[in-house]
Amino acid sequence: MAPNLLGHAWRRGTDYRVSTLAEDLLPHFVKDISYDVVIGHSLGGAVALSLLQFLPKTKEVTVILLDPPLEIEGTTELYKSWFLNEVANVKTAEELADDLGWSRRDCVLHILGVSMCDRTTVEGVFLVIFQLWTWTMLLTLLRLLSTA
Repeated sequence: MAPNLLGHAWRRGTDYRVSTLAEDLLPHFVKDISYDVVIGHSLGGAVALSLLQFLPKTKEVTVILLDPPLEIEGTTELYKSWFLNEVANVKTAEELADDLGWSRRDCVLHILGVSMCDRTTVEGVFLVIFQLWTWTMLLTLLRLLSTA
């Protein structure tokens, strides 16, 4: 199963806090379903960590975080500006291939990704997530959960 977070793949929302994103995915974790692997990509890494408490404690689960957001002081506005520009000025596959040297497949997937997003989603994510959430906070939460 590979669910999409609110604000991704045409799933609209207005509240992009990690707790809200996790709550939206909670039904996938309370159906007495067992997982061997939980993978969180980008913001999904933070959400995956917050969902660990709902996994059964009777089975070991591998958790993989791919490209999770990191705290890099002073880069929030830079990344926000970049994302807003990508959403507002979607390049063609040929432009991306020429500019970045990406494969055609990667270019098409990038275009699809930014086309499924809008300015409101980007601003909402940066307003809530990057002001209220930190990587350090999630690691502390993870440590607390592992001792509970």
